[in-house]
Amino acid sequence: MKIYPNQKEAAIKSYKEILRAAIERCPSGTKLRIAQKTGTSKSFVSQISNPNYVIPIPHKYLESIIEICDFSESEEKSFRETYQTAHPPTGDLDSRNEMRIPLPNFKDPEQKQKAEEAIRSAAKNILDLIDRK
Repeated sequence: MKIYPNQKEAAIKSYKEILRAAIERCPSGTKLRIAQKTGTSKSFVSQISNPNYVIPIPHKYLESIIEICDFSESEEKSFRETYQTAHPPTGDLDSRNEMRIPLPNFKDPEQKQKAEEAIRSAAKNILDLIDRK
């Protein structure tokens, strides 16, 4: 699918509006937590979450942002879909070594973080075991 410049800008603005709404609902300090998790600055996070700037969110920060922001299921789905519209994948999707695990909507952010860390740790341990063989 070919995306034209103004379509891309509209999609970027759309996913940033979803992100900004989620950040506004989160506790204060969310932008700082995103900056720390992604190794960027709070001003960079402000730019990538402001729909008035066309600066896209780098793909490598997407999962960290989603992890920190408390998106509803429908918001996360819309956010991911508009992100993908703005930044269509290149190459063969089947060639990526990626696995997605749907998680419940945790009410407690600490529980969510603990569950995600446990899953990441288990996956790393499994891959380490496979590499040793």
